[in-house]
Amino acid sequence: MKFTKMHGCGNDYIFVSESEIAGRDMSELAILMSNRKKGIGSDGLIVIAPSDEADIKMIMYNSDGSRGKMCGNGIRCLAKYVFERKLVIKTKFNIETDSGIRPVRLYVNGNRVENVQVEMGAYSHLECKNYILDGKKYDLTYLEVGNPHCVIFVPKVENVLVDIIGSYLEKHEDFPNGVNTEFVEIVNRETVRLRVWERGSGETLACGTGACAAFAAGYVKGYFEEEINVVMSGGIVKTGIDNNSIIHLYGDANEVFSGDYMI
Repeated sequence: MKFTKMHGCGNDYIFVSESEIAGRDMSELAILMSNRKKGIGSDGLIVIAPSDEADIKMIMYNSDGSRGKMCGNGIRCLAKYVFERKLVIKTKFNIETDSGIRPVRLYVNGNRVENVQVEMGAYSHLECKNYILDGKKYDLTYLEVGNPHCVIFVPKVENVLVDIIGSYLEKHEDFPNGVNTEFVEIVNRETVRLRVWERGSGETLACGTGACAAFAAGYVKGYFEEEINVVMSGGIVKTGIDNNSIIHLYGDANEVFSGDYMI
């Protein structure tokens, strides 16, 4: 089975064509291939498929085999993949995801895609919750930006027990479908630092939908202007909001290597 490994800000995924895995259990493949000791190693599996509603379709699985609705870093990589392989021959097109159609715009140098902007849609279901975690009171902002997120603003992201708090919230009864947790340190009104616990994958170097969720939660509270830089362990993305309340995400897309996986 032919595959390509790609990443956006270090958030890495394995990309395969749907035709390559016909008849296979995608969830099982995601677990096997994502294993960093016995497989290729990644935060998940993304399957590229034809679409009746858009130019191309993205089917995404986390490294634990659970299906994700959307992936901000993964969709940028998919846009690069299909353009550079001439599966889609235009720099503005639409990608079908489980959370809806997402328009993308490619920033190209020659024939190489360097950065991609994605219209992530509007945030929804915003509400605030209070929890006692690790003996401390935390104010959480719950919202959905493609995926469900809990955003927590903290003084210093280095001091947060991301694995303990993140895994606890992921399995909390208040979130029966699981939840991603973002820990956000405000540097100024234009920049934040972010650490993320992704449901199904654990702490990752970056999370595109998480960056958007962090922005949306802070924007509603009046912390930010219309666009910010989000600094994560794996790199930096820009995210903001337009006059129609649509959140956008801009960042890199990188190909690491391709190969054959024996199944």
